[in-house]
Amino acid sequence: MDSDIWSAAKAGDIKGVTEWLQKGVDINVQNDKGFTLLHGALWCGRSDLAIYLIKAGADLNLAEKIAGYSPLHVAAMKGMESIVSALITKGANVNAVDKDQGTPLHTAAWESQASIVALLISNGADINAKNKDGLTPLHVAAARCCPEVVKVLLDKKAKVDSLAAHGVTPLMFAANEGCHSIVRLLLKAGANVNLSDSGSVTSLHAAAFSGDLSTVQALIAGGAAINVQDKLGRSPLAAAALEGHKDVAKWMVSKGAEHDLLTAVLLGDVSATSRLLASGSNVNATYESKYTVLHYAAREGYGDVIRRLLAAGARLEARTEFDDTPLFLAELSGHWNAARVLVDNGANVNARVSGGCTPLHYAVSDGDPEFVKLLLSKHADVNAHDEDGETPLDLAKRDKPSESRSRIIKMLEEAMARH
Repeated sequence: MDSDIWSAAKAGDIKGVTEWLQKGVDINVQNDKGFTLLHGALWCGRSDLAIYLIKAGADLNLAEKIAGYSPLHVAAMKGMESIVSALITKGANVNAVDKDQGTPLHTAAWESQASIVALLISNGADINAKNKDGLTPLHVAAARCCPEVVKVLLDKKAKVDSLAAHGVTPLMFAANEGCHSIVRLLLKAGANVNLSDSGSVTSLHAAAFSGDLSTVQALIAGGAAINVQDKLGRSPLAAAALEGHKDVAKWMVSKGAEHDLLTAVLLGDVSATSRLLASGSNVNATYESKYTVLHYAAREGYGDVIRRLLAAGARLEARTEFDDTPLFLAELSGHWNAARVLVDNGANVNARVSGGCTPLHYAVSDGDPEFVKLLLSKHADVNAHDEDGETPLDLAKRDKPSESRSRIIKMLEEAMARH
């Protein structure tokens, strides 16, 4: 019987549902997921049936078991304005919370339902309610890049600088998503452009990481501090450079962003690197994941920068928290010229990284005969086994035949014969 009434509800069959109710089926019957007939009607977009159930006395505040949504959450999500109005009129809890402590207003903001947002607020929804992560509806709307919802919330006096978990503001969310139109709306409403989160990351850092130049420009025009550093020692300029947003980085430099050694290296600026080294910058300072500037230079393939860093005392065998050496990062990124600079300057050609691999293993895997030749000339161990027990020759023979592969196999076999 239950399956029949659920089928009728999904089909929006008011007559069929009525017949089952008259036979004694509870109007608030729930399935194994906690959905009521009203939930089902709303999920399936059956507005007429939903209105019928509301008028017939369905419990308007029963939550389903998966997300903890009340019927009002679902109606708000679906943009069913007339149903939202009917639910509120009949006494639905406008501030009901789901399993994440989100209200129907959070749900409407997430789904970019501006008219529903306005309706809920006008009927008593807490405009600054926080979910389990401390997010308000304004945080949600900013993260979803919905200017229409943001406008409604700001017009209704939502707290523009409300802090979520870790001190994140709506402006930081908008900046991180590259939503420059929302950034401008928030700044116009008085958002503090220089607030930082628990990691000392500002909205400008977030925008620089995302690489949206218009957002960066809007924030700087709004008074963002351009040279502030986060707890990892990164400026917004470094953030842009780390993510490869060179157009953003160059524009920031034109607006007064100061080079530090990290940004100079990331941008491949040899003269700035030399100047900063001469002024005493620490060439072996560590950054996120224990990277040094030599790791970054190797990863980016900047041979001339690598030479300057090595001349200033950069540690050739420095390891990241992932156990990577600069030589490994150069190989992994396919920057063989940079790898040659490192090897020519004494990088350990038998250093092992993750998986027990040596530089020769990686050179063979990538199929670069000239670099294999260089490593062998520097006495790379041709018989080294990785954690799977494979030698470089094993790797070479496993790949598809080609001219370069044949050259590599010949060199490896000749080297093995000499040992």
